[in-house]
Amino acid sequence: MRDPFMDAVIRAIEARYAGTRVVALPYRTPDDPAVRFWLRVLHVRERDLVSVEIFGDDFASELYGKRPLPFILTSYGARNTAHFLAEQKAARRSRAYGMRVRRVARVRVGRGVRRSPRPGARS
Repeated sequence: MRDPFMDAVIRAIEARYAGTRVVALPYRTPDDPAVRFWLRVLHVRERDLVSVEIFGDDFASELYGKRPLPFILTSYGARNTAHFLAEQKAARRSRAYGMRVRRVARVRVGRGVRRSPRPGARS
């Protein structure tokens, strides 16, 4: 669950830096228990990589005040965006495949194997 301040940061980044897309994924770190998300700003121009992070951190600090930020912000250029999207696609595929395997196994264990009626048997 995201909060309205984080949504405002996402909208501000996407509005200020045209063509970017912010992806918020759950993230936990033992170093800072307040951090719950990792915001990845995709499709950032190479010359804006640093300024996107500075803008996002400054804007979030204004909104949150003294409260700790619940996210980490990272900007990705073209090459890193392609790499990140490929990893996400592969992860979705492997999760989908794993879910299919578990679903099939659960059906067989839970309901047993259905057998077709013997030829000539009455139904």
